[in-house]
Amino acid sequence: MNPAERVRLHEEDLPTLPPVIAQLVALFARDDYTLDQIVSVLERDPPVSGRVLRLANSAYYGFASRVDTLRRAAVLLGAATIQGLALAASLLDRWGGRVPEVVLEVWLHSYLCGKGCRYLAVRLPPRPGGLAPDALFLAGLLHDVGKIRFLARDPEGYERILESASDPGEVRKREAQRYEGNHAGIGADLLAAWGLPGTLVALVRHHHAGQLRAELQADLEILRAANGALRGEPPPTGVPEALVRDLVTQLEQDRSEAEAFCQAIT
Repeated sequence: MNPAERVRLHEEDLPTLPPVIAQLVALFARDDYTLDQIVSVLERDPPVSGRVLRLANSAYYGFASRVDTLRRAAVLLGAATIQGLALAASLLDRWGGRVPEVVLEVWLHSYLCGKGCRYLAVRLPPRPGGLAPDALFLAGLLHDVGKIRFLARDPEGYERILESASDPGEVRKREAQRYEGNHAGIGADLLAAWGLPGTLVALVRHHHAGQLRAELQADLEILRAANGALRGEPPPTGVPEALVRDLVTQLEQDRSEAEAFCQAIT
């Protein structure tokens, strides 16, 4: 089977979400979910519950007393972090606890991108019709999920691309040559198949190129700015350079939090 066929999303081998995680996705897509509902769903999946508690009790958070209930962990971590953790963990289960370093590097970058999106969203002027900061955090966290698909289905081939490409543009060029598509498109297709909101899917699909309708274009620029800040790229129009410089400093401080997240999902 050629590389393009290996990574293409076929119905028979589409990565399926465990029932509990699918329920979380459906729950968080609503505007009226409650803390009790989050806890009720988490209680049905001990492995996910354990990861939530592990993150809440990680050295990064350093709470004075041990977090020993899902309710308290949900309050402390927030819905967006819990949903992101559950989705990330489900994608890593295929490696059976022995997750390659290159995969964790993708998640580390992605978590910091999510933090960057939230940081910019609360500091830029209001965006009529735009996404909430937590929704933008999730978009940043999942923007490179297509890379995880490539690493799962074609590990040696995709690692060579990541190691040898000189810049992100070269990565996408080589992806297109090998897979007849890039990580943004395959990632968006995967999230759509899982039933995530169309606005999030659109942001992931276009996070490198393309335009969206007016009310989402500012959100797209936030995602691009956060992603670019992690790579030392200039910000897009509409995001002040001074704010991005502040973001870079903040992301350096957030690295320990990102590392704690990566430890929790493995």
